[in-house]
Formats: sequence, C-alpha cells, structure tokens
Amino acid sequence: MVDQLSVVERLAFSTVRIETELSTGEMSTGTGFFCDFEVEGRLVSAIITNKHVIEDSTRGNFKLTRKKPSGLPDLLNHTAISLDNFESLWIPSP
Repeated sequence: MVDQLSVVERLAFSTVRIETELSTGEMSTGTGFFCDFEVEGRLVSAIITNKHVIEDSTRGNFKLTRKKPSGLPDLLNHTAISLDNFESLWIPSP
C-alpha cells in the first residue's frame, strides 16, 4: 500500500508540475504541492504554490498520476487537467 513508498517517492507524488500560458502568450512552468486543510469540519485538498508561478496566467495545465486500487501510484495512468482564467482560480496569501 502507500506505506510501501519511500520518503522520496511520497514527496514526488505530493508535488505537481504547473504549466501556464501567460497573458503575453509565453509559456511558463513551476511546481506546487498538495496539502489538506480542515475547513468547517470538512477536509479540503489544495495545491500550494508561489505567486510568481500563477501570476499573469490565462491558462494552466496539470498532469496528475492516478493511483491503483492498492493506493500505489499507477505510473502509466495519468489525468490531464486544463483550466482557463487560471490566475483568478487561486486564493492569494494575505
């Protein structure tokens, strides 16, 4: 199960590559990491990243590794996610 993953493997699967298209038409990449928060008694998953990764972005793309029924990563199975109005979808830090 997930306990079979090394610390390095756990870190690798808790991060995500973020690819963005900027308002200038240029492409940019960065990373983020997954974090869970408790909000009003509910668990909410979020991606945390630096402001410069999403700043001036109009479109963003993620490629997420799916997991097997055992909970282990399925290295050959991914889900691609593309979002428009990308910068507007993030909650900035105060």
